[in-house]
Amino acid sequence: MLREGVININQGVLDIDGDFIIADGTAIDTAGEMYYVAADACIRMTDYRDKVIVNGDFITYGEDHSGCLTAGTLEIKGDFEQNGDPDSFNATGDHKTIFSGSGLQEIFFNNAYAAYSSGSDFSRLQIANKTGTIDFTTPVRVTSTLTQPGGAAVVGGENVTLQDQPAFEDRGAANAEINRYVGNAVNVVPTWMDCAAYDNQTGPVETPEPGLPTEQPEADGEYTVNDISVSGGEVTVNITRVSGEGGVAAAAAYAGDGTLIGVMFSDIETSEDTFDMTLSLNTEGAERIAAFVWNSIDGMMPISNIKEI
Repeated sequence: MLREGVININQGVLDIDGDFIIADGTAIDTAGEMYYVAADACIRMTDYRDKVIVNGDFITYGEDHSGCLTAGTLEIKGDFEQNGDPDSFNATGDHKTIFSGSGLQEIFFNNAYAAYSSGSDFSRLQIANKTGTIDFTTPVRVTSTLTQPGGAAVVGGENVTLQDQPAFEDRGAANAEINRYVGNAVNVVPTWMDCAAYDNQTGPVETPEPGLPTEQPEADGEYTVNDISVSGGEVTVNITRVSGEGGVAAAAAYAGDGTLIGVMFSDIETSEDTFDMTLSLNTEGAERIAAFVWNSIDGMMPISNIKEI
């Protein structure tokens, strides 16, 4: 039990085997696979290299933690529950929350921003589940980006807003068993790959093409893409850091007529100078694969050369 102070991730990784609970101040013993901290403690994630992995549920009854979650990645494989102070989970900036479980994951906000003059919300939200269901049981506000590269079904999509606009398109109850909610291509620009991720769709879904680079950027880019290899539905991109920090590695597959088949991306979180990024990408029928580095998922500005095979 941490009764006060700050858990500073400090460019490291905190991997929790079970549940992570920010308690309401009541004395609770740490037992089994649960990790407890007191309500007045702060989980500080302010560097893009900060990472917390929760293999169970994330539950907070915390106090006002504004300014604690401004960067880094929180990955949750169980349920998410926000209680306590309205700002107990007020993520901002480049902080990203990833849901990556294999079964049902429920997301609950007791103090969603939409219902208060202030409140808790996600900044960057990624639904990475390849199977299972994500259930948004209450209003959920996403302020920066929402991406859905996985294949999980979405329940309660009408509760989710991205930049104060509807985040999902409701295709009606008749589609509930395959996937009722899909990324709204009009209001959720960063979710252009959402619908293509589902292999159980019954009809075509319009998927707008992202702002993929078409021209080589300046030679003094922040990264250099050295090589691309493809194996078993995965694309591995070898990258050298020139002067950059952060960024997003991306790969896109094209048919012979130039039609975009699929695109996938991942945050660059390593501090190594030369490294591999492996991306799950549908390359079936592809005749050209391009890889590059964006400055961010918001800006989508290339900061590397464009490597093609």
